[in-house]
Formats: sequence, structure tokens, C-alpha cells
Amino acid sequence: MKKLVNLLVFCIVSLVVATGASGQDAKPSLNLVAFMAGCWEMKIPGRKVVISEQWMFPLGDAMLGMNRTLTDGKMSGFEFLRIIIKGDNLYYVAMPSENDTPTSFELKFAAKNNVVFENLGHDFPQTITYTLKGSKAMTAVVEGLGSERPKRRRIEFPMVRVKCA
Repeated sequence: MKKLVNLLVFCIVSLVVATGASGQDAKPSLNLVAFMAGCWEMKIPGRKVVISEQWMFPLGDAMLGMNRTLTDGKMSGFEFLRIIIKGDNLYYVAMPSENDTPTSFELKFAAKNNVVFENLGHDFPQTITYTLKGSKAMTAVVEGLGSERPKRRRIEFPMVRVKCA
């Protein structure tokens, strides 16, 4: 009986130590954003707009992405994207075509197939959210307060998975 009690105590202590080492204090991993990998597209037929976004599978402590907006068949914007590990957290780093320098957003929330990045000091957006919906749909949401608009703005980009060309 004493051996059984000692074994039980050992197992409980081991479980507590293991949970503490891998629980809340664990560094976020790029596995949290791996669901974004692939090619995605959103079409707005009435405005003749096609937005394409492509994310490479995370490797080497980074996940690279890009997006392109076509309006009436001509490129009207693009953005270079990356998600990196910096210090103890993940950062979404965006460099749209109209900016000369990148802007970083820190990971604030992560759940299965859902991440939220935030930069409250940025003009717009302050938050960027990605949510996978099934295996063939993903929504990106940008939101925040714009300097010219006192009200909170929210723009959704519902995308479907497409074959990478």
C-alpha cells in the first residue's frame, strides 16, 4: 500500500510540474497560425474586385504571406506579410504597398483556428483577426479607430480556399 501511495504522489507531482512547465508560461508557436497556410480568395463581383492572399507553411521561425488586390483586372494594391517569433510572442508584420516601413501587431489571443493580433498605437487597423471556418473558408477581419473617424470600423474579408497557381 505504501508503494502505491508513493507512486500516486510521484505521478501527481510529475503532472503538476509538467503542466506548469508547458502551460500558460509556454511560448506561442507558429503552429497556432499554421491553419492559415494556403491560397485564399475573395471576390466582389459588383465592383470587379478580387483579393488574393497566400500564406506559406511556417518554417524556420517564420510564416510568409502576401496579398494582392485586383480592381477591374489591374493591380490596385499589394501587401507583404510575415508572422515571426520575437522574444516570447508571435508578431504579424505587415508592409502594404503604400508604406515604406513594416508595422507589427502582437499576438493577443489564440484558440484553435483563430488568432488575434493587436497594435493599439497604429492608426488603422489596431486589430487583425484570422478565423478558419471549416476547411475551405477563412475570414480576416481588420478593425479599430481611424484618426479621421471617431467610430470603430470593422472590415471583414471572407475568403475561400483556392488552388495555388
